[in-house]
Amino acid sequence: MSKLITLLCLFSMLFSSYATAAEPVTEFPYSENFDTTEEEYIPAGWAVEGSTPFAVYPAFDWYGVQAQSGANALVSGYPQTGNRTDVAFSPMFEMKAGVKYTMTVWVMMKNTAQNGRNPGMKITVGTAQTSDAQTTELATDEGECDWKEVTVTFTPETDGQYCFGLWCNSILSSAGDVFFDTFSVSAEESAPEVTEVELPYSESFDTTAEMEMPSGWAVEGATPFAVYPTSDWYGVQAQSGANALVSGYPQGSNRADVAFSPMFEMKGGVEYTMSVWVMMKNMAQNGRMPSMKITAGLAQVADAQIIELASEEGECDWKEVKVKYTPETDGQYCFGLWCTSVLATAGDVYFDTFSVSESNSGEEPAWKAEIPYVETYDDASHYSGKEYLPIGWASTGETPWVTAAIKDKPALSGEYYMVAQSSVLPNRNDIAYSPMLDMKGGKTYTVSMYLYMPGTGSVDPSFKLTAGNGQEVDAQTVTLKQITETAVKDWTKVEADFTPAEDGQYCFAMYACSASAGDGNIAVDNFSVREKDDVLPPTALFYVGNTLNSILYSGSIVFDGQNIKMINMSTDATSYKWTVDNDAVISDDEAAEPEITFPKAGTYTITLQATNEGGTTECQQIFSADIYSLDYDIEDALMTTSESIDRIFQQGDTPAYNEDGEVKDLDTYELYYDFVVGVNPYYRSIAERFELPSDVSLEISSLSVMTNMYSLFINDRGDGTPNDKEKTYRVVIYPDNDGTPDTANVMATKSDKLINTFGSAGYYSPVRQSITFDEPVKVKGTFYVAFEFDELDLYDETDGRNYRSWIGFDTRCHANKQTTLYVKPEKALPGSDYSVDGKWCKADDFCPSLAGYSFCVMPWVKFYKNETTSIEGVESGDVKLEISADGNNYRVSGLSDGTDVRVYSVSGVQVFAGKAFGGEVIIPADSWNKGIYVINAGGNSVKVLK
Repeated sequence: MSKLITLLCLFSMLFSSYATAAEPVTEFPYSENFDTTEEEYIPAGWAVEGSTPFAVYPAFDWYGVQAQSGANALVSGYPQTGNRTDVAFSPMFEMKAGVKYTMTVWVMMKNTAQNGRNPGMKITVGTAQTSDAQTTELATDEGECDWKEVTVTFTPETDGQYCFGLWCNSILSSAGDVFFDTFSVSAEESAPEVTEVELPYSESFDTTAEMEMPSGWAVEGATPFAVYPTSDWYGVQAQSGANALVSGYPQGSNRADVAFSPMFEMKGGVEYTMSVWVMMKNMAQNGRMPSMKITAGLAQVADAQIIELASEEGECDWKEVKVKYTPETDGQYCFGLWCTSVLATAGDVYFDTFSVSESNSGEEPAWKAEIPYVETYDDASHYSGKEYLPIGWASTGETPWVTAAIKDKPALSGEYYMVAQSSVLPNRNDIAYSPMLDMKGGKTYTVSMYLYMPGTGSVDPSFKLTAGNGQEVDAQTVTLKQITETAVKDWTKVEADFTPAEDGQYCFAMYACSASAGDGNIAVDNFSVREKDDVLPPTALFYVGNTLNSILYSGSIVFDGQNIKMINMSTDATSYKWTVDNDAVISDDEAAEPEITFPKAGTYTITLQATNEGGTTECQQIFSADIYSLDYDIEDALMTTSESIDRIFQQGDTPAYNEDGEVKDLDTYELYYDFVVGVNPYYRSIAERFELPSDVSLEISSLSVMTNMYSLFINDRGDGTPNDKEKTYRVVIYPDNDGTPDTANVMATKSDKLINTFGSAGYYSPVRQSITFDEPVKVKGTFYVAFEFDELDLYDETDGRNYRSWIGFDTRCHANKQTTLYVKPEKALPGSDYSVDGKWCKADDFCPSLAGYSFCVMPWVKFYKNETTSIEGVESGDVKLEISADGNNYRVSGLSDGTDVRVYSVSGVQVFAGKAFGGEVIIPADSWNKGIYVINAGGNSVKVLK
């Protein structure tokens, strides 16, 4: 019956999309992210067609995958039939003839059945919201893929209304789902006519439309040059950006195809420098050689190009070619970039990053690399705004290095670092060259950097560091470091010495050189070069210590008066200086890891300056605190990690131990089953620590937990062979005892069979469970939530079976590396010297690779209002300060009669003055504003938080 209702809803939605025609969109740009559309419907103005039509769904709730933006995505319908022609039509757009429109949409295709069948999609455009009217195909793709951006262009021949079609066209049934998200359409504005070109001049070709030429340029030849997105068209990477200038097709013989630069006003007798990057490739591998030349002349015609400046034959990767040209007389001149291949099918000639300037113009770049040199990839003054790497750097290869940041991997310092994305090709050779640096012969220099290359579940990456006298492979003659087929799971320092033989300019090259495809991202941060005996400034880095985080209110919970420790991860520093705004108080602003008290809810800027004899560097963190003063009961749901800065492992990357006891945290799905946060051969009891001030009380009513991976081995043969059908687990709430669970004073226990809570079937996507206690569990101060399992059937693969039990929970990792996951080991890891004693320990004490790990179990709690019946005492010397728990009265005792007692706000305003009588003084504070105050009495000072 429910399926019938769903079908009726879909038919109703289909009918309504054609029943009334929506007004066409007349203003651009237009965008739709599907997040305001009701579940199982489509946005206003959209329409669908097909036997199992598209609709909007919250992707994670329905399919266990993340939308590209927000929560919702547009998803192909169910069931997944064969020869699908299901299409979602965008709104109708009013478009003008001859105007180029750009449509962008993100697409993902997934087949969770893993049956070898490929989902397919295409994108079309037409004059109506019907499949027959979609006459122009703009893009098509087949096979599973993660979210990727697809951009197409369309230029209508006549004015009118047009719409785009987003199709699922899978051929086979059960081939999976097609997801679309973040759809947009924009109209190209008419570019103004370029009347003159001034020097210096540069052109990257990245703002030029596909198959066009930049303004002022011209072409000549039988198969002329044009601008193309090279990765899409040719499967190679542009030298910078996405586009390059490429020789035309077909590849004829005796070619004389030429692209002319704009005409430049030049002065007679003045030397000019023209620079361009060139690459020549023959994909046919037929032994025929592509060739190019560079010329200068008086006009944009071949016959006027009378001066040959450079020529070359044979395949080559991207390399820079610089030529000099000095005209004899004042006038207008241009340069010619030629394809001159003699034989047919000899390959393609690519040009990129073209520039012209006076050779001795006196114009120096705003910044130039010099030794000592430090590159953090965050300083905007190190970038020209035209390239993806700092000034002076170069990158070559199919998947070049760029300045970026990987999701869930913070920079070592700042926000960005240098990344070479995972290669789709084997035997990669993607190289980043440092700037050319002046060095003295016989002097030793130290090059240093931090490397991160975690690899994937199936491929371990390779990296190489070399030195040489040029930014090209042949000039890199000295190998300094080589890391072969070894994953580097976190930022790791790589350092080497280099001693040039003679004075000159040298550079360093960083190679992403994995033998296998799919090697994962490779990243470099904090690159530096110095004379060996020099001291570089330290690397400043810190994080705020762990706090509880509210699921309901999406903030960091700080309790009134709670001190939060700073976690200092700086390197090579000898001293520190801390500052914080908004009246927050630092316990010791020169300590390595001080505590900070935050007086009120809000956002705080915390700054650390780290210093050594080489200088000072700075790190800044923004911390948003929600202060719980507990003036009343508060109901909340808690977790120990931050969703904004801490790493959240997706289902396919759920960390697990391999057969050697090593932790794998990439592409573990259906490869590893001994999950770190779950049951494995080393332990079957896990716990998460929830740290609270000792005077904070609460009750726990229930727990939420996300189970990423689960399967239960059920064997009903009854022959005594393993069977986990009746196995149980228990949830235990422990108090804290000196930093570990206090097993002698259990607060609560709840037991059940695994099959009752987690089910009897395996999971293809994460499933959230809720566990409710029979009675709320009363807790005061720090506590632990533990899951303890019966011994499960974790079979040895040598016994011939291909099925077993496994369970792996939502796993996270704190950016500050402060571990909150606890385990109770029963067996040590292979090669480990850990001594198993049957006690709980922090996970990283058992396995150092688990530093910062967290078990994301979420207690639903009610914090109790603070009572006002107790007195808290603070002693300073002979003086004792007692504070009522409601904070409205202070009593200072241990004073001589007549002793002056004064109270000042943090801004220096006196708010109380009195004298001791009978050895004490009572200070009324009920009228004070919340904040920090200093009580001075008998030569002692005490800070209090109201």
